[in-house]
Amino acid sequence: MISKGLVQWQMHNENGVTAWKNGFPELQVPNDTLPVDQVCHRVKGGLRFMQAALEIVRGQQEELNPMATDLDFSLGNVTESVRSHLLPLISAKACPEATAQATPATPPAPTTPTIWHTDKKKRWGHTVLKLSNTFLAWLAEWLNQRPLKNHL
Repeated sequence: MISKGLVQWQMHNENGVTAWKNGFPELQVPNDTLPVDQVCHRVKGGLRFMQAALEIVRGQQEELNPMATDLDFSLGNVTESVRSHLLPLISAKACPEATAQATPATPPAPTTPTIWHTDKKKRWGHTVLKLSNTFLAWLAEWLNQRPLKNHL
């Protein structure tokens, strides 16, 4: 679903947009050598960050491309899917032991430049979408390899 949003974003914006120079450590794929509880905390934090960042991208696109209803719909679907499906799945089935322990602190809200030029908005949004795509692809693989508990 996020890859569809990325393609739509590229259709409505420019394909040659460069990456946001600071990146987003919250969306970096966790190291496989970390203990499972730390990976679970990183996954939950990454998904929460992604949800907030995608809402910002969605708002930017409403301003930059108000006629791009297909993109708005896709980004809304991804955000809703993270909130209502992925986070509960991670908490209840993939990482119940991490949920039983201390809940991870909410990651910091996505930081955005104080002065938004169109180019900055596009680079920021494009980087969020690309890293979210990579993160979700990794998460799908990780979930396929992880036994899911029956807690839902």
